[in-house]
Amino acid sequence: MICPHCGAWNKDHYPKCIKCGIPLKVIGIKADNEAEITRTYDLEEKKRRTAAVKASVKLTQDIPIAEEDNAAKIPLSQSIQGMGRQRRKRRTIAAVKTGALVLGVILLCVFAVKLYPKLIKKGNELSSAGSVANVISTVNQLTRNDLDAHEIVFRSDEYESVYIKELAKTYIFTASEARLLLYDAEIVGDAPTSSKVNVVLTPTFYKPSGTSITGDPVKFTLNVPSSEITLISPSEESSTTQKALTTITFTVNPGSTTMVNGQDVSDLANKDGNIVYNLDTSRFGENFVTITSQEKGHTAKSITLTITRPYMDILIELDSTVAESSTGSSFTITGKTLPGASIKLDTSQSGEATVDTDGNFSVIAKLTKIGENEIIIRASMDGKQDTTYKLNVTYAPKLDEYSKQAWPLDSRNLNELKSYWDNKVGKIYVGTGASNGPIKADDPTALPIYDFTLEGGQSVYIQMVKGKPLTTGVKYKIFCDFDSMKGSTPLFIGRYYFEQTEED
Repeated sequence: MICPHCGAWNKDHYPKCIKCGIPLKVIGIKADNEAEITRTYDLEEKKRRTAAVKASVKLTQDIPIAEEDNAAKIPLSQSIQGMGRQRRKRRTIAAVKTGALVLGVILLCVFAVKLYPKLIKKGNELSSAGSVANVISTVNQLTRNDLDAHEIVFRSDEYESVYIKELAKTYIFTASEARLLLYDAEIVGDAPTSSKVNVVLTPTFYKPSGTSITGDPVKFTLNVPSSEITLISPSEESSTTQKALTTITFTVNPGSTTMVNGQDVSDLANKDGNIVYNLDTSRFGENFVTITSQEKGHTAKSITLTITRPYMDILIELDSTVAESSTGSSFTITGKTLPGASIKLDTSQSGEATVDTDGNFSVIAKLTKIGENEIIIRASMDGKQDTTYKLNVTYAPKLDEYSKQAWPLDSRNLNELKSYWDNKVGKIYVGTGASNGPIKADDPTALPIYDFTLEGGQSVYIQMVKGKPLTTGVKYKIFCDFDSMKGSTPLFIGRYYFEQTEED
């Protein structure tokens, strides 16, 4: 028997449809309050069942789909077809939902596999030892006693002490906190080789009862500072010299271990870390020198200098007694050249140079300006190319000679200097006033330049020679010589000064 509602097959004696539960109407029987349903079955088609549904059912009456009085009625054939479409639609929707569910499960699994370990790691980092031992730990970077340090703080109400395995030390909890201070220099050691140090501390926490638990490791990274080397002379890593002995001047941090070409020169450093080293540059061509310095708790720093000595067809070597400064305007130069060569100066010279049979020579140069003077020595010999040798000498006359040439630094002379400054270089002046302190220097290694206010109210710049600094607010009488214009302000080189009192 075919259910008129859903089209499912049922045995003839079933009172209700086994699929939808609708009461089945038997042929020739009239139920209470129900219309009689007459059906004609084809016996052969009934055996094939499926074909009978489509070809053998004859409808004699509309079948109601609802029991309400005014409900719409649909023919049995249309009802069966509509229900088939609905079943297919429901199956399609069910398949789509099932596919979406499967896709969602797959994506959830991928998310779990990829992100779960990261979430666990992040959680451990945030909770630190607390994830195991119910302790909150923090690491703070600070400065203590002018030294870089790290402070580790453990917070908990359950424990009375913590033991750090790597330090072999125990720290007591006070007011629910245990603190330990580690100086960076102690951690990295005297001679670290890496710019970074990874620190791992393993804490074990003890309760008052004596029970203990090991917490998560406390981890942090130290950035190790580098040692310092500051070149003074030569100022560049590549330079040229004509000297057979070249003086190298540089600065390191006080207390550093310093090597020059493998030789320990630490003892040459003064209290400020300045080192003066004489390098043998008698060989023509490139001369290499490696300077290495390491301060305790710092990584080592190395620089390699290349000092080139040009080839000389006629040798000129100055005696080690030849200075680079003079208090007089006449300056004697002695040295050695090839026997038979002649010596003269391309700059101002006093008298004739002398050369003996062994090539030892002597010549007197005239220093024409206060401050630095360049002297050019020339050696000549038949059949050879001339050799020139440059020597810089600073002329700093004694006070009695210097002061005799000083012009007053008043408004008239100052205005004249500003108008014709290019003709005034090296001219000596004397002025009285007070220092306002040093100005910002373009070259941090240069001597300080002071902003100086003269008694007449004019402002000038004065750069004092080494070893003669000015104190801000103090009144001075200064002997100086003009150097150059720094913007619209004259710059003088101060060589001598006297502090002035109120009576002066």
